[in-house]
Amino acid sequence: EIHHTGLVGLSGGIYAYDATGWPKPVPRDPPTVGGTIIRFNKVSDSVGHAMLSPGQFGPYPYQAIWLDDYVSTTTIYGNILVRNLRGGVIIHGGEDNLVENNIMGNGLPSIINHISPGDEVSNNRILRNIIYYPNADPHLLYYYGRMVKALTESASSLAAAPVALCGWSSVKAACAESDYNLFFPISGDLVDALFYFRGGTAIYRGPWADEPVEDRLAWWRSQGYEAHSIIGDPLFVDVQNDDFRLRPESPAFKLGFKPIPQERIGLYPSPNRASWPVPEHQNIWREDSTHSVAVVPEPPKPEALRPKLRAARGTAGIIVDGDVGEWPWHDDARMVVLEQSPAGWPTDDPKSYACATYDDEALYIAIRNLVSDPKVLKTEGKWGEKDGVEIAFQDVSGDKQGPILNLYGYADGQFEAGAIQQAMPSEAAKKLAGAATYAAQVGSEDWSCEWRIPWAATGIDPTKVKKLWFNVGVRKTAADAWVVWAGTGAANYMLAQAGDLILLP
Repeated sequence: EIHHTGLVGLSGGIYAYDATGWPKPVPRDPPTVGGTIIRFNKVSDSVGHAMLSPGQFGPYPYQAIWLDDYVSTTTIYGNILVRNLRGGVIIHGGEDNLVENNIMGNGLPSIINHISPGDEVSNNRILRNIIYYPNADPHLLYYYGRMVKALTESASSLAAAPVALCGWSSVKAACAESDYNLFFPISGDLVDALFYFRGGTAIYRGPWADEPVEDRLAWWRSQGYEAHSIIGDPLFVDVQNDDFRLRPESPAFKLGFKPIPQERIGLYPSPNRASWPVPEHQNIWREDSTHSVAVVPEPPKPEALRPKLRAARGTAGIIVDGDVGEWPWHDDARMVVLEQSPAGWPTDDPKSYACATYDDEALYIAIRNLVSDPKVLKTEGKWGEKDGVEIAFQDVSGDKQGPILNLYGYADGQFEAGAIQQAMPSEAAKKLAGAATYAAQVGSEDWSCEWRIPWAATGIDPTKVKKLWFNVGVRKTAADAWVVWAGTGAANYMLAQAGDLILLP
């Protein structure tokens, strides 16, 4: 029994990955990963919960069972997959997979096959499943709307509203056979509830949202699917209390559905357990809940693995005007290269370079950003949409860590302090924004920027603090790239996984 997982980002309750499958080998015979059986598991209440900034959380993609990057010849049988953000099963381009005799519901699209554009036949089969949507959980809706928009815009064959969604290519390529399934879909007012996020903000319904459920199933049948599938109530014993046993008169039995031994799934009494019964966990995504989920922070990256940017003492000759020619770019001991992706992998995108120095009054930082074409730098929008630099640093020398201090500088000379990701308290952000000096210049092959950050605005005493947690990241829109100094696997300001700024004597 797997529940309330996915609390730190993109994941799956049960996740499989074909390390050799991306890009897809041609030909792929036999598949490099396959033969696995995933059977008699319950995966629930796991919607993908990411800490976007300290204290702020948002949804990330999450499937109960995720066959990623062309995992093939896998059988998914007899599982109970409920209340998961993107639904029950996702097959990312795999072939010859069997999804049979599962209960999937109260999530979003229950079966999705993301495959690369084209008409390759995948031979995946979807048989004798119960797919139901008795309630629309408002906490799940936003991502669903975005996904429906992407699928319906990229595959015209989806316009008739399949009950189980496939995407990114033709239905024939995504699924060879789908039949003997029992659908218990929502209809009427609940369709609106499903496609509109609670609070009145309209999002994408899809072109088929008003189509009767029977018409959707008829369209599937016109494509050669669901010839024997039916729409009806599966007649669970007590779905509100997660009792997914079927009553004897359930129509699913007429389709060949076999009972799932729910009583054998999960924890069981044992003298080795400290207590019994084990208290059930509250569903953190029910309407009366908040997003105050306890997330255990990752331990800091080991000291030996943290990169170092060394700031020499002395600022003679430094002028904050955006022209960084006076900085020691020739000195490898005082300059670092930004050449990683946010995940920490090397990247071939245009590099950036950073230097730092300081005196008793302020910290000075210079950044030079190579770009593919300075003439097309974007200067409109918010952070992430236009070319910009993020600096993040934090004093961790005392018993209590100081706030994460953020500065965002743009190619047009504008800057912000901590207002985008809200990784620092608002008062600290206002103080830093009012005290810092920033300038930028655009050259023939790059753009550069400089900062002067008064120590008084940071609460840091450079006579006592000799090391700060530190990171720099750059958004390069022409290359559609994020280039960072120390990839954290998340946001640049997750400084426990970043590097160190050393204040040299």
